[in-house]
Amino acid sequence: MSLKTHSSSPGGKADAHFTWDACPVYHNVTPTWCVAASEERSAAAAARRRAVLAMQQRPRSQPTIEQRAYQLKVKDMRSKWKGSQELREKLAAAGTSAEELTEEREPVLDGFVPDYDLRLFREAQALAAIKIEEELGEIPSDRGTRYVVMGKYMMEVWYQSPYPGDAARVPRLFVCEFCLNHQKSQSGANRHKGKCVWRHPPGDEVYRKNSLSVWQVDGRKHKQYCQQLCLLAKFFLDHKTLYYDVEPFLFYVMTVADEHGCHVVGYFSKHNVLKTCLVIVLQSTGRSVKCLRTTSIQPPSAEGSTTARQTPPEPRPPRQPPTTICRV
Repeated sequence: MSLKTHSSSPGGKADAHFTWDACPVYHNVTPTWCVAASEERSAAAAARRRAVLAMQQRPRSQPTIEQRAYQLKVKDMRSKWKGSQELREKLAAAGTSAEELTEEREPVLDGFVPDYDLRLFREAQALAAIKIEEELGEIPSDRGTRYVVMGKYMMEVWYQSPYPGDAARVPRLFVCEFCLNHQKSQSGANRHKGKCVWRHPPGDEVYRKNSLSVWQVDGRKHKQYCQQLCLLAKFFLDHKTLYYDVEPFLFYVMTVADEHGCHVVGYFSKHNVLKTCLVIVLQSTGRSVKCLRTTSIQPPSAEGSTTARQTPPEPRPPRQPPTTICRV
């Protein structure tokens, strides 16, 4: 994997970067600005450490003179904010309209909030980018994505998958095991895990035996989930070419349930009556793999009770070419 670098610029914290989070061009700033901002953050962090140490040594019940002065300074900076009118004037002066903004550049943020609040946002943004780059820098970056992490499993991928944006270039990609949304870093995955309310695939549960379940997911009704499923499968299927055109397909997702939810084991998809592919994405027992293969030959009906059929149907000779199975 080649780094997104700007060789003519010294950069800020580092001279090269993996993602847009750390790209000066994406954030509409210059490398010189990045260096100055990095030095300013370092000086501010040192000042905060000294202030905290002084407060621990000599606790005070009232604000100091310096703290009152800083509070008045912040209040004055916020009082000068002119709102969206200032933003429109700056865009007009630069000859830029909102319609001209693309995904390759961050939207112009000047004027949306007071300068002080924007500076706080920039500092948090920079610290998050530094943490992401440090995490990615620990992984060899000789070729695109090398690992995909789902729950407690970290799997080495076989092929590359065209995830949108710079997610396709990170060495280690984190995928939520319930909603399949992807994150570029461990910290982002942890935040998503704390907010994600999904505990099983969307659609109808059409088969259940003990902890094993099969869910029928309509690509037309749950387009985003099915697209994420296909992008994940591309890591293990070289010949898979359809990722986003999922509306004509039905997806049958097998899960294993525990106290945390229903964890994806694998899936197969069907276009009308034609089986297209079957993928086992996690380390699975032979029983679950056999059950999924049998179900792919004769999918259970979405009508009736999900627990009525306690044993998979007898397999019939498939009319299609042999199914591809990928184990990790």
